[in-house]
Amino acid sequence: MFRRFFEAIVEQCQQAGLIWGKELYFDGTKVAANAGMESLTPRFFSDAHQSDLLGTGNEEAAESMEPSSSQEGQSARDSEEQQKRQAPVELPTALSHEEHAALCQHNAQRHAWIEEVGAQDRRVTSHNYQRLADYQVSTTDPDATVMQTKGGVDLGYHTHMVVDGGKARIILQVLVTP
Repeated sequence: MFRRFFEAIVEQCQQAGLIWGKELYFDGTKVAANAGMESLTPRFFSDAHQSDLLGTGNEEAAESMEPSSSQEGQSARDSEEQQKRQAPVELPTALSHEEHAALCQHNAQRHAWIEEVGAQDRRVTSHNYQRLADYQVSTTDPDATVMQTKGGVDLGYHTHMVVDGGKARIILQVLVTP
């Protein structure tokens, strides 16, 4: 939603003649994350916890752990509660069933890039170097990564901007990476 809002503003600037288009400036900087170093935890622990919460964990391991007779009643209630929490509540809308299905299909295609291509490939290494972010993740801001700053080591992001060279200096594009 923010990306579409940003693109609409840039388009309005272009229609108003504020974008020159003959020179482009590229800039990048580091931005501190809203998370502290004390929030770091091993990535395998965080991934396992997320799998447990979303029910995408190892089913074989779950089957091998059978509850004792005293825990069976509580386990059944917990399972029912978990199923209720996982199913999203559909809000009432003025869309017909066909319009709703078309919108869902459109949105699924729109966000596929982030899920399929935009995710960090943690298998890539270079000359025996492995990123620290491959081993540790922040529990408060999982997208942030450990980086060198003037004050030492902190969690943050790299921001990259493309700015028009005209008098208005309109920001045309922004990319934020770990």
